Amino acid sequence: MDKNIIRRGIGFVSLLLIFQITHAQFRTPKILKHPKRILVKSLYHLNSPYRETNICISPDGKYMFFMTGRGGQPWSGKPSRRWKGRLEYSGDIWYAQKVGKKWGTPRALPATVNTDNGEDEPNVSPDGQKVYFQSWYGNWEQKGGPYYSASLYGSHWSRPRGLGGGINAFFQNRQDMGEELATDGASMSADGKTFIVAVGPYDGNMSLYISRKDRFGRWSFLKRLSVSTMGNERSPALSADGKTLYFASSGYGGYGGLDIFKTTINSDGSHGKIVNLGAPFNTVYDDYGLALTAQGDEAYFIREGDIYFADTKDANPEMKPNTSTLMVTGVVTNQKTKKPMGTIITFMHAQTGQVITRVTSNSITGQYATMIPLKDKNFIQAVRKNGFNNYNKGFSIQIKSGLNKVIANIKLTPVEKEEVIIAKKDPVIPPKIIKKITKVVIKECAAETGRDN
Repeated sequence: MDKNIIRRGIGFVSLLLIFQITHAQFRTPKILKHPKRILVKSLYHLNSPYRETNICISPDGKYMFFMTGRGGQPWSGKPSRRWKGRLEYSGDIWYAQKVGKKWGTPRALPATVNTDNGEDEPNVSPDGQKVYFQSWYGNWEQKGGPYYSASLYGSHWSRPRGLGGGINAFFQNRQDMGEELATDGASMSADGKTFIVAVGPYDGNMSLYISRKDRFGRWSFLKRLSVSTMGNERSPALSADGKTLYFASSGYGGYGGLDIFKTTINSDGSHGKIVNLGAPFNTVYDDYGLALTAQGDEAYFIREGDIYFADTKDANPEMKPNTSTLMVTGVVTNQKTKKPMGTIITFMHAQTGQVITRVTSNSITGQYATMIPLKDKNFIQAVRKNGFNNYNKGFSIQIKSGLNKVIANIKLTPVEKEEVIIAKKDPVIPPKIIKKITKVVIKECAAETGRDN
């Protein structure tokens, strides 16, 4: 038999096999139907004539960070980039704070974060005091880039620090291999331990990659997620539970262009059931960049370069995060002067005394916030600060569905002049505090009704 015929036959069978495997692996996901009409509106006071993208929402919905090409800053220079044929400025990271039910006027982060080179893909910590972002400015290879973090101290943002580790090594490896360094969306989990990013050709099909932080604070080498297809995946967004993932894809069918999907990511990088969020979130256009609050009642997303909002209280429950979350927030004050204070708050397991996490309250506002793993719902807050009496308070939280938000304000009492108290690095729990655990019942998960007394 002619060898060319054999080769063509083998080629045809191979293509057929690839098609069958691909078809089996990427079966068209279920398209969600919502029981009531969901109204979608453009947030005109946040948008500009230029492009807005890569939005991030804090778990309680109070802070929004996003990239914009509107310029208008001392470092902006002249419009030099094109998006859909229109000139725009290099991207900057802007943020807005929600007061009541209204978003305040958006502002640009200062020159300690933004540069004339373009910064993008912001992620905000639960308390709004740390931002993670991407920047190719300067010698990113030596600085641990291209992803960084910057912290808010009082009213000043710190100089960025590269995340380094396997994230930095992954991009250096791509550069050494002559591959494009383009990305389009990154997401940091609320606990700061899981990082997902879309990487690939700028104008081609991208895939999603994941990195996790180990107990020593080092990031693993980015690994391709199994949810990625032969199509185009962009704009990953982890919910506050650190497991529910929203992303845009052209590889699973749907309405056309990029559609928004939801799945769950397991500890080994595998994924669960995939669902298409349906209308009105998906259209024949490119829909992407979805960000939900932890409760799942508010959704923000990008459509054609503008920020949109949808009230999702009555949306199909399958759209919302799968796992409940626990958030503790409050204000630290001097009990005598009533002034806000900056200090380190340590959260420990009530029975073992093992440290769960540490957070720092803002020195100007006294505000703090953190996410607590559900397995550690019985915990103790401890503060050790020179010149103040030691503070210990225990909590036992009854978890309900959605966001469990506990308001735990801390009042530190100054020591008398004749007393001398030196703060220890690691608080030690007095045995008696374990017996004085405050039972906290969350009456309404979406509201700030958690009580600490």
